[in-house]
Amino acid sequence: MSDPIYKYHVFACTTTRPPGVPHPSCGQAGSVDLANYLREKVKDAELGGVHINPSSCLGVCDRGPAVVVYPEGTWYSVKNTQDMDDIFETHLKGGRIAENLLMPMKPTG
Repeated sequence: MSDPIYKYHVFACTTTRPPGVPHPSCGQAGSVDLANYLREKVKDAELGGVHINPSSCLGVCDRGPAVVVYPEGTWYSVKNTQDMDDIFETHLKGGRIAENLLMPMKPTG
């Protein structure tokens, strides 16, 4: 098996639904700005091996903004830049899961 391209591949949901739609979306909760914030932190730190991707709906809109980090498949609920700082420092730089931000895993629907 070859080496992975990225040490960490981060997907941040940036789906935004139109106003008036009753179903929440991560975009309405500021996920686009949060994803851009994390991307800039990684870039400014010259943290190689980490790639931040915007994502379409990850299917957990009621628990978002949603961020998932691979290869572990760790799902986070983020609310603000401080949460992104924690993911950056703890997970992406430190290699440990940011336990305080783990998304509650419950059945959807």
